[in-house]
Amino acid sequence: MIIDDAPAGMRSLADVLAEMGPADDYAPPGEIAALSPAAAAPDGPWQSKFGGVRFSEIDDDGGDEFDFLIDEFLSVGDRSVIGGASQSGKSFLGIHIGLCVARGVDFFGRKVRRGAVIYQAGEGGRGVKKRLRAYRNHFGVPSDEDVPFVLLTHPVDLFRADGDTKPLIAEIAAWQAKLPLPISLIVIDTFATATPGAEENSGRDMSIALSHVADIARATGAHVCIVHHLNASGTKLRGHTSIYANVDQVIEVERNEQTGVRTATLTKQKDAPAGVKFQFELMAVKVGYNEWSRRDVTSCVVLPVGEKQQERTKAAVGLRGNEDPVFLALLSALKAKGEFAPAELGLPVGTRAVRFHDWREAFVAIDASADDDEGKRKERQRKALERSGAGLLKIGVIGRANPWVWWTGKPVAGFPETFPKTRAASARSVPEPDAASAAAAAAMDEADSFL
Repeated sequence: MIIDDAPAGMRSLADVLAEMGPADDYAPPGEIAALSPAAAAPDGPWQSKFGGVRFSEIDDDGGDEFDFLIDEFLSVGDRSVIGGASQSGKSFLGIHIGLCVARGVDFFGRKVRRGAVIYQAGEGGRGVKKRLRAYRNHFGVPSDEDVPFVLLTHPVDLFRADGDTKPLIAEIAAWQAKLPLPISLIVIDTFATATPGAEENSGRDMSIALSHVADIARATGAHVCIVHHLNASGTKLRGHTSIYANVDQVIEVERNEQTGVRTATLTKQKDAPAGVKFQFELMAVKVGYNEWSRRDVTSCVVLPVGEKQQERTKAAVGLRGNEDPVFLALLSALKAKGEFAPAELGLPVGTRAVRFHDWREAFVAIDASADDDEGKRKERQRKALERSGAGLLKIGVIGRANPWVWWTGKPVAGFPETFPKTRAASARSVPEPDAASAAAAAAMDEADSFL
């Protein structure tokens, strides 16, 4: 033990300094003198340069305290990594976290402290715009709601000493002056694009990059979340172990190839219990229409498992009893005699249509009503097709432009084959969906093509 005013048997600081010899041999002039309490702060009370707190003062107000930005998940002012393989949904999860913070809404049942968010999208700013529109459309964000969320669409360099660390901090400070809430979350998506030229397996390179991430967190007071890839085997974060070691939380995202369900697991929580786990799905949402391709433009939103099917069921159109056989007849006709709709109808590419008389023949074939009088039977069938067809047209389930009729692609309750990506066998032995519904299914599962 070394103290300055030592009792007998203990070495004093003066003794140690004397043994070390002239200060000029090992330190710049004046540094050793500063070790003396008398010389520590000649112009005023001494203050710790490193945030020193005595044990007796740990309960005093003031100074930084550990707290959560998202309860038991992400901590205030710290650093985290969301890791996942390609197409795991990690970027969608990062966006969802950011919007939950920006809007102050619960995140999978966990309370969230509201704050402003900066989302730096090094991998595809244009794609992130679509995802933000999908969130707005699905969750009904009012057009006049001031959501303190800023998307940075240009890449950054957080590796080189003369890179973008300081400019990014300055940019964040400038945005802070324009935002109504303190910036509490910064997302870097992805770590690879933000560290060009760095060798991910090099401890030295990763230490440099992570020190710059820490600089951003210290300068802004915000939590910095890095979106990163897993290694080739999908067992851990890609690159040097320091990436895992030098952050406070790690969330790993896995995707079930059969079901499409994603599982996010909090594999590291520095100052609280780890192991938090939740599952989510990605559901495609229409965000526009491309006139050139004549296709809907879609992106995806994050939903807890089960809500995706609930949303689809909720969106499904319900038919009246007498409309069921008429719609079933249309699906049958589309399978048997459907052809690509003429371009002049202006329908999405791939939509199939049938002529009205083919629809009528399909309805006659499945009509089980008993009627000995052929004339009366035909008249009844004509009226049923006319009335039910008008009802289906009114609710937007079918479209019609003589002589053509087509299914619009709307999900219909009681017809599971009309739900995108549904592979359940139908008890009615109805036909497979036509090209229009197949296109809709592909759009609804667009998440499979995203990170």
